[in-house]
Amino acid sequence: MISLCLIMMYSCDSETGVPQPDTDHINLDYQLVRYEQLLEEIDADDPVKGYQELKQKHPEFTELYFKRLVPLIDHEENVDSIRTSLFDFLNDPRITYLLDTVQMVHNEFDKETVPKLNQAFKNLKFYFPRWTEPNVYTLITEYAYQHFVFEDGNGRDGLGIGLDMYLGRDFPYSRVAPGVAAFSEYITRSFDKSHMVKKILDVLMEEIMGPPPGARMLDQMIHNGKKHYIIQHLLPSVPDSVIMEYTSQQMEWVSQNEEEMWAFFFKEELFYETNMIDINKYINTSPNSPGMPDEAPGRTGNYMGWQIIKSYMKRNPDMSMEELLMVRDAQKIMDQSRYKPRRN
Repeated sequence: MISLCLIMMYSCDSETGVPQPDTDHINLDYQLVRYEQLLEEIDADDPVKGYQELKQKHPEFTELYFKRLVPLIDHEENVDSIRTSLFDFLNDPRITYLLDTVQMVHNEFDKETVPKLNQAFKNLKFYFPRWTEPNVYTLITEYAYQHFVFEDGNGRDGLGIGLDMYLGRDFPYSRVAPGVAAFSEYITRSFDKSHMVKKILDVLMEEIMGPPPGARMLDQMIHNGKKHYIIQHLLPSVPDSVIMEYTSQQMEWVSQNEEEMWAFFFKEELFYETNMIDINKYINTSPNSPGMPDEAPGRTGNYMGWQIIKSYMKRNPDMSMEELLMVRDAQKIMDQSRYKPRRN
């Protein structure tokens, strides 16, 4: 009977081996707003009317968008100021180019991305039944924000998705702000549609999980390892390289060098280090991991944390995702996981 229930509740992805839960009984109820398309519908000859209509239909988001994200309108909402600011904005060649590019790249958003997002939301509700899906707003941010969560009224969250931050690895982001680290190639190569849902889940899981329980590298490794483990189960058909935001070569390197990385962290006494200068590149986005071979990518600490969580959950097969998040003691998790790095 138990085996039958497990078969009915899960099916495994044929390539990744990660279980796909049965979510046919789970319904979604959220609003999808293509805000960048609504901007294009504003009559440039009467932008005040267009702004007022947007504010009436989507009050919280419109306030957030025009007063904080793209700060064109002040709190006094002077009519003449609104007319001038919006007219200039809507007729700015950079904005029209951005809107046209977003429309071209994401012209199949509703068919390509929304079904993937819906399935991820259903999986999230399966593992976290008390979670409520947010309303979703797509927008342009002038290359400033990929995604964010905000209060959308009536006690419900909203999720903003900056489509201009997902224009593909061939888009010349480095020209937007030359020399700015945020637009380095090792970061922008994941600014594409294949990484979008995973990155959205990063933000949603941070909302669910809260901050790491401590400042030690071990605390942050385990925290991030939990997030990777859960997202892997929210996206069971997505390869590990997308979960880690690695290239396939980088993914192969870390999987073949677990023992060496493990020994390095012990030798350098990094597990209990709290100085962010010393541990930052092992847990945050970085082109490399200091002290390791040139082939080693950044965030190797997160990869090791993920492997520890995998080992821990194998030893606790009846533990739910919610129960996993309740175990806050990183040292306890590492000890009880009995993790042993793979040898090659």
